[in-house]
Amino acid sequence: MHRLALLMLWVFVFTIPWQNSLSLEAVGTISQLLGIVAFLVAILRCVSSGHLRRPSGTLLLVGTFGMYALFSAGWSLDSNTTLVKALTIVELVAMFWLITEVVSDDRQICGLLCAYVAGSTISVMATFARFATGTANQDLRYTAAGFNPNDAALTLALAIPMACFLMVRKRSLWTKLLLLAYVIAAPVAIALSGSRTGVLACCAAFSMSTLGLRRIRWSRRLTLIAALGVCAWCLVAFVPETSWARISTISAQVDSGDLNQRTAIWAAGLKEFAAHPVLGVGEGAYLQISDRQLGEGFVAHNTFVSVLVELGMVGFLLFAAILQKTARDVAGLEGSDRLMWAAVAATWFVGVLAATWETQKATWLLIALISLAARANAHEFDLQLTEEEMTADYEFSN
Repeated sequence: MHRLALLMLWVFVFTIPWQNSLSLEAVGTISQLLGIVAFLVAILRCVSSGHLRRPSGTLLLVGTFGMYALFSAGWSLDSNTTLVKALTIVELVAMFWLITEVVSDDRQICGLLCAYVAGSTISVMATFARFATGTANQDLRYTAAGFNPNDAALTLALAIPMACFLMVRKRSLWTKLLLLAYVIAAPVAIALSGSRTGVLACCAAFSMSTLGLRRIRWSRRLTLIAALGVCAWCLVAFVPETSWARISTISAQVDSGDLNQRTAIWAAGLKEFAAHPVLGVGEGAYLQISDRQLGEGFVAHNTFVSVLVELGMVGFLLFAAILQKTARDVAGLEGSDRLMWAAVAATWFVGVLAATWETQKATWLLIALISLAARANAHEFDLQLTEEEMTADYEFSN
């Protein structure tokens, strides 16, 4: 049962980067269906083994945040939307528990990192396929089907430091080559999306990842530098002028202070926050605020503003506590683990400054894996695996 739980979790994580490309009418996205299956298998595993891991401090904070979001339906400006969004957060809490319950060592964490990078590779290939066939959205931006360009770009950017880390950890030459191919291809797919936020997140990913170059051999450094050269050539050769024209407006948007209408959207939300500072307007109610003040419904386009306005100071402080605990967990890691997770965290932070990601699976996946990495580093796991389960762990990690 432990082997099956690990397998289902791996498949679930694998689908997260391309989940919107395959939707099922009765269930939702493919990852939602697989998440339900993985959760049920984990429950059966706990029942059959008679073991339930002691919850971490991060899990307790995440659970409290999810319950508060659900309760916000009681005072929301749009209770129906709040109930739907809050139930999504409750699902994410269940996902968080699933990951922290099933995974128990560093090798399994690496296995899930491989799953995320592999899933991101599928999304990159889907982006290239749509570009090759000329299938763009309204403003000539290319992404995998079903994705908002900014969300797609940030999803891919997060996998870049993971791939760099795994290239050092993995021994198989073919695995290293596939990871290297992702490091080359992902920036091209991000540029094709025309996402300015994605480009900045990609720059953060590479900037932080290069800090680990001094820890590896010169031969590997030269390989990565050559890969960056190939990536630069691909960017020049294949990314169309329409994408570059949009990306090149980053400086102009910052200078104008408009940020593609985001400052007006934030101002509308903060104006409403002044009227509901403690409890907020309710999870998901930002759309109603912006529709009333701006004439069109917008999400916050900033995770921190979104949480502050929708859940008030109470929800914001809970969210801040989760992030503060996560930052402490990263700081407590050692060597390449700390560098990799710091790079992933920096990439996420840059991306969510212009994206609403508190209800995205990738956000809570990363927080869960960082929490697990910290517990593994401190040897805190109290679940004693049977010989059969230890064998399953070894097979999964390999």
